[in-house]
Amino acid sequence: MKANVFFRTVCVAVVMAATTTMVKATNPYVTNDVMNGEQVECRYVYKKDNQTLSYHMKHNFTYDQENRLASKETYQWNSATEEWELQSHIDYIYENGEVVMENTLWDKKEKTYRKMAQQSFQSSDSIELYAAQTSNK
Repeated sequence: MKANVFFRTVCVAVVMAATTTMVKATNPYVTNDVMNGEQVECRYVYKKDNQTLSYHMKHNFTYDQENRLASKETYQWNSATEEWELQSHIDYIYENGEVVMENTLWDKKEKTYRKMAQQSFQSSDSIELYAAQTSNK
């Protein structure tokens, strides 16, 4: 009986260790949030390569007077110039119980934003979930 329990415990430990290793191997990114009180002011996304981390993306967030997400600016790391390059900007507009996202892409040649798309959500909970899910991409 004790041998059977020991065998099951070892099997569970091996499966858990293998699962943990697979999860770590499938997510090549690590994030670091710079906080301002309860709000994420900046999120750095690093790419994992073996034992090293390198810059990948950076997201800057602003909030309105009601502490709701107002905008998100995304930068991509250029390893050749060692500078952050602006990629996109999203404004979050709260009206009539809905959240409207205005997406714009940065045009390097024109040095201006180009309007990309507009999405609307029914609640602010939806927008916070969407922002959290897309900030690592």
